[in-house]
Amino acid sequence: MQARNLKDLRKNLGLSIADAAGHVHITPRSWARYEAGDRAIPEGVIHLFCIQNEIEYKPRLMNGSDDETSRRGLLGDKAGE
Repeated sequence: MQARNLKDLRKNLGLSIADAAGHVHITPRSWARYEAGDRAIPEGVIHLFCIQNEIEYKPRLMNGSDDETSRRGLLGDKAGE
């Protein structure tokens, strides 16, 4: 997720920086750094934020892809079952 997308998502939910940071148990300063693009946003922060706000979340694979074909390639045939 890009920093701009994170900021847009937070604003669309009507959350302040402090509220959003509280949802994922980090400081408001850390959240602001993610939004500013000063720090990479950890996948776990994005995942927890989505869970806390009931947003569908598709984790990225280690190769940066999030498509079903890549999932099958990494997980074998059982991924489609």
